[in-house]
Amino acid sequence: MENNLYTFRTISHFLKLIVKPEVENRISSGTIANLPVQLNQFKIIWDKLNNKVIAQLNSEVEIVLSAKGKREIKAGEAITIDDIYPDECYIQNPVIDDKTCAFYICKSFYLGFITYFDFLPNAPDFEDIKLENRNMRYHVMDFMHYGYFKNNVNPFEKLRILSDHNWPPAPGFYPQIILEYDNNPGILNNDQITDSILKVYNYNFWNGHFDFWNNCNFFPNRIHYLKKAVDLFFNNDYISAIYTIVPQFEGIIKSYLLSQGIITDWEEKRFKPCVEALENLILSRKIIMFPEEIFRIIFKYLKDGSFWAHTGSIADPNTQINRHGILHGLFTGFECKEIGLKYLLLLDSLAFIILHDKMVTFNL
Repeated sequence: MENNLYTFRTISHFLKLIVKPEVENRISSGTIANLPVQLNQFKIIWDKLNNKVIAQLNSEVEIVLSAKGKREIKAGEAITIDDIYPDECYIQNPVIDDKTCAFYICKSFYLGFITYFDFLPNAPDFEDIKLENRNMRYHVMDFMHYGYFKNNVNPFEKLRILSDHNWPPAPGFYPQIILEYDNNPGILNNDQITDSILKVYNYNFWNGHFDFWNNCNFFPNRIHYLKKAVDLFFNNDYISAIYTIVPQFEGIIKSYLLSQGIITDWEEKRFKPCVEALENLILSRKIIMFPEEIFRIIFKYLKDGSFWAHTGSIADPNTQINRHGILHGLFTGFECKEIGLKYLLLLDSLAFIILHDKMVTFNL
């Protein structure tokens, strides 16, 4: 998942102005009964001639494509990907009453989004001739590959397995780490998985995330501690990295709950009830943009995994994350690259949850 600020802020903007009001209207009219609404895709059309804005949700979304054929194709004939040149597949503007319309499309792509838009028809001097040489490529092969990946690799099931083996279900595991595990489950039994994860979660990855988090006001008043922990980790000072980052997790969750009015002071709830309150908050929103399943996996890991477990149940603090044993100084000699990395991955999972909530509450 790339932290593209422009993409996320634009999606959030249209959710606020058009999609959320549309969902609320449908709730009022009874056409939407079950909440939250899992949005896999949406399309907005500006019908300038009739002075209307049209919102299409999920299966309502209609996408018209043009593509160069590899053979002669008759009107109405069904075609497959083998009948066209995928790199010459282009998305077409919607047309209403013979007038070309502006549009915006957002399609979910695992833990990210692909968007398409053309606002040119909203310009006062717009003429259709201006679109003749504008070819907006549709990522038809990417969607096909993702469909295959989803159906054959089952990424969420792989995340659950990694979680069950003491690896925080981090969003950056898609696709490379999930594919590596799918091809070779034995990587869980050696250092190979740690090295593979660090190729994804490298120092540049974290620097990019910190820039994004700063711009969006993630982790107010504590981001310098988190950055310090990352710097220490990549300088192989695992002791200092772990003892810097672990105390921040409770503060991250409680600070966010305070900002949302869920709790009113730091002592109101212990840590595990705060995790449950955060889960309830995320799933109480009217709209969910990322797959709900990923939230279930992350929160299950936080609530039922080793992080909150009683210290006596931790068989190996070198491989099992545990808040209590570290904060109370009950573990010694456990600090290593693997366990330090796991605490960093847990940070990215929490940031992913906060990103989603900021996006659907228009606070990016």
